[in-house]
Amino acid sequence: MIRISVTVHPGSSQRKLIIRPDGVHIYTVAKPVEGRANREARELMADYFSVSKSSVTLIRGDRSKKKVFDIDAVKSKVMENVDPTHEDIITTYIREV
Repeated sequence: MIRISVTVHPGSSQRKLIIRPDGVHIYTVAKPVEGRANREARELMADYFSVSKSSVTLIRGDRSKKKVFDIDAVKSKVMENVDPTHEDIITTYIREV
């Protein structure tokens, strides 16, 4: 299992996950109402890392832009799906638990 820290930007014009030097940023169209932005962030993480939605769990930050997710997969499998130009950056924000 791995743990990843992200910043969520709810109410954006597009759904996307971007890896920048300052972290993993998730932009959701959903507003932070009744957990909708959290659910959309979870879906985007599952899509990006090619795992099932049920493998992604919000651990911390339910009502914050800074969130921590667990992904029920081994680090090597998750890293297979990361753009090689982002590997160094994302390893800063992922750790095995």
